Formats: sequence, structure tokens, C-alpha cells
Amino acid sequence: MNIYPKPIPNNLFQPLANYWLPANGGRFMIAACEGVDYLYLDGECRLLHALPKKTTQKKNREEYALLVDLVNLVRPPAQWDDLDKSVPREALITWCETYGELLPMEIMPNGAEGVRVSTAQVEVLTFYLLYRLWQSMLLPPDLSRDILEQDQAVRFRLIQMLHRRYRSRNLFSPGQTLRLAAGEDDPARQRLLLNSFIQEVVNQRFDGLTPSVSLVHQPPQLVMQAQCPLTVAYWQLVNLMLKPDDARRYHICPCGRSFYGHANRKYCVRCDRRTEHSRRRRASMKSKPLDIFSSRG
Repeated sequence: MNIYPKPIPNNLFQPLANYWLPANGGRFMIAACEGVDYLYLDGECRLLHALPKKTTQKKNREEYALLVDLVNLVRPPAQWDDLDKSVPREALITWCETYGELLPMEIMPNGAEGVRVSTAQVEVLTFYLLYRLWQSMLLPPDLSRDILEQDQAVRFRLIQMLHRRYRSRNLFSPGQTLRLAAGEDDPARQRLLLNSFIQEVVNQRFDGLTPSVSLVHQPPQLVMQAQCPLTVAYWQLVNLMLKPDDARRYHICPCGRSFYGHANRKYCVRCDRRTEHSRRRRASMKSKPLDIFSSRG
């Protein structure tokens, strides 16, 4: 007999995790160790288990703040060949100062603990591409308000970039599912394959989630323990997928930033209609060929 679970209670909405944050002058730094750049916490730190309340997003709902701030680390156009440009190191440090180290720390060659900068950048870019693909393909156009919904070429580029990350000859790998989706002409079939791909990737990330019981609180609570803040980001993404009322309030601005706002809003707090018009006009002027035969007077 199949037993379907009840809706997720509030205390399960945000899983617990280890959020290592700087304290008393401590700070995140990037330094090379035997030819590899590591991100590490220098100086004193403090450990939080609940999601930090601080957020860098103005007018952003707290329960998705970590997700949105992570997505906005990426500077369009996203590209694998220049990770420092796509995921700037300064922005990565700022995010870690708010939410802690993105991934579980590893032992550096000098004995200290840190995270490889390139590994963190790859994971951030992967999450960004997955989020943009979900908004462009798995939400109706009137719900996502995403420019990618109208641009098949850009959507196909998203699929290509994700395929570079999940390239595999294994028949049952996410990369194989994505390859089939790229060659599918039927929109409904392609949507199904992309849905299957995102499901496979998210389920792999959920291997870092473990349930536990807390008897300290009264009444006792069942909680989820996340391996790292990145796992929390995937948890928030799934919750966003399951809640259409919340999903329709998250949009992609033409500048590339994700933001929270009412259903008809098209621009983030950094942009408006005039800003976008000026941006398009400058781009068209750069691409306009110079007529050397024209004369004045």
C-alpha cells in the first residue's frame, strides 16, 4: 500500500546545516596552496545551525534568500571557459560571509581547511544554469516572465552548457537524458526529458540530506540536516517548484538578475524601463555598421 506523506511542516522547510561565519575580525580569503586556489576562513569564526537571517536581497522573501543570492553570483553571459568572469571571486567571498562556506571543507596541502575556488565556481554556475533552465522550460510563459521562454537559441545554449557539466556515456546518467532532450523536436517530449534531468540532478544533491529527531524541543521535532549550504539551496529550489504562488513572484530581469516581486514586474531594483531601453540602444549602436559614404552638408 502506498502511503503519501503530508505537506512539509514549517519546521522542515529550512533544513539545518553548518554555517561557518566570520566573527571578531575573521574573514574569508582566497590564497594559493601548491598551485591551487582555496577559499578559507581566516581568523575567528562562529557556527550556526539554522539559516542566517541576514540577506543581501532587498524586498526578498527570507525563505528563498539563500537561493536568490546564490543565483545572482553569476554574471551573464555564463561560460565555463572563464569561471572568474562568470562567478567573480569577490562576489563568492561576499556570499560566504553571509551564509558560510558553500561546500564541505577539505584538508588543504598545508593542513588547513578550505574549499577549492574552481570547485565552488563550478557548483555555483551549475546551480544557476539549472535554475534558469527550470524557469525557461518548466514554467508557463505567463508565469515565469523569463526572456529565455521566448528565445529558443538561448535555451538550447543552456542545455549545451549543462551537457558539458554532465557529459557521460552512461545510459542512465543525467547527461544522457540531457543529450536526448537536446535532440528532441517535440516540445512536450523535450519538457518531459528536461523534467527528468532536473529530477535526477536534484535527487543526487539530496544525498546530502539526513533526517534526525530533536527531543530537546517540546514537542519533539523531526528535522533535516543538510551537508552544506549548497544542499539548502537545492532544497529551496524544490520548495519553490512545489509552490506556484511563490514561483510566479520570482522573475529574471533583462540584466540577468533574479528578483522577487509582484507577478507583472519585469525589472529588478537596479533596473527600470529606461535603463533597459538605454542598454538595448547602446548594444544596437555598437552592432550598427558605419556608413563611410554618408556625408553631411
